[in-house]
Amino acid sequence: MNVGIVSYYKISLIKESEGKFKRENGNRRWLQFYEYLASQNSQIELYESKNHNKYDVILVREIPRFEAILKLKINNFFKKKIPLILLLEESPLARSRHSLLIGGIYDEVYVASNQKNYKFKNYKTKNFLYGNIPDINEIKSTKKLFTAENRKKLLCYISSNRASINPQSTYRQRYNLVKSLNHAYHSKFDLYGFGWNRFVIPVDLPFIAILLKLSSLINFLFNPLIPKIYSKGQIDSKKSVMKKYQFCLAIEPYLGSPFCVMEKIFDP
Repeated sequence: MNVGIVSYYKISLIKESEGKFKRENGNRRWLQFYEYLASQNSQIELYESKNHNKYDVILVREIPRFEAILKLKINNFFKKKIPLILLLEESPLARSRHSLLIGGIYDEVYVASNQKNYKFKNYKTKNFLYGNIPDINEIKSTKKLFTAENRKKLLCYISSNRASINPQSTYRQRYNLVKSLNHAYHSKFDLYGFGWNRFVIPVDLPFIAILLKLSSLINFLFNPLIPKIYSKGQIDSKKSVMKKYQFCLAIEPYLGSPFCVMEKIFDP
């Protein structure tokens, strides 16, 4: 079976890391998924329009940009009809799902959730579970890491700063918590990640693509109004940083439906 992958993200096939920084447990599900397809003698590649007729199925990872969806539907009409299967691994905060208002774009929609029979917009979805939960043998293999006595630091948090207008988002509460810890307990709390000293455009704001093109101007105007929060910056590996601390914050970004648990809790 030949599988073409279309994604919102500008990525090559998922390997050990996406881009420069490892997602660790967050990337686990895709590594396992590709390994399974390979074991079934399936050929996987990023979808190319010129090779449309060779694919047996097209997996759409998150909702891509409008032009990508339009190209797929045109090729399906004039060339070969290929099932389009949409995989929604993220919460509705990360990507707008306006295209799901139009029925018939996708043949099947799968949501990363343990909530079955969930109807999203005009689609009755199926569900799949994240592969981000370590198995018992893996946990046992890291016992020495958990019981190490050289954890000289108290508390850390690792995340980029984000914002959302969705009332089911925890981003606002998260920002206030991090700001309070950063200011009041600077000697005991370390923050890692980017964007904490910048004005953050909400990820689910309408016409976000246009606003992002104006981000330099927006930040120039609003950055002076942002309270200063000290961050140690981006890191290569969560595990290498967390093992130095007694505790690490784990905050789910979304508390709405469909219910899901991401890798946030399992990294620490």
